[in-house]
Amino acid sequence: MVNVTVRAIEVDPACTATSPRQPENGHFVVLTIDLEAAPGLADDGDKKWGLYSTGWKIIAANGTTQNGHPQTTAAILCLADTEQLPYEIGLGEKATGKVVLDVASPSGTVVYSDPGWPSGLEWDYPSK
Repeated sequence: MVNVTVRAIEVDPACTATSPRQPENGHFVVLTIDLEAAPGLADDGDKKWGLYSTGWKIIAANGTTQNGHPQTTAAILCLADTEQLPYEIGLGEKATGKVVLDVASPSGTVVYSDPGWPSGLEWDYPSK
């Protein structure tokens, strides 16, 4: 249906936007993602797919779920628009881009869970 491939995860990268801010929670984690929506999804009534900001959750290496949202204004302003994963893609489309998350711990697990998505989308991120 929808393929999500995380090609790389980087902790505390250099921001490339013209007016970046410091992380609000302590660290930036950047995921480089390939996203592909199969043409057959039209049968399910869905016309667009994306990794929406409401679906992200961070679990620190010690098992503590981060309070607060990981897609802060600082995270959104870290990279130029041309580097970021598109907000949505249509059926039969592919996209590659980056998602920046603002996290408290330099190591842990990134979780994506949103209605309509399969469960179990999790990626460990390293300690710097």
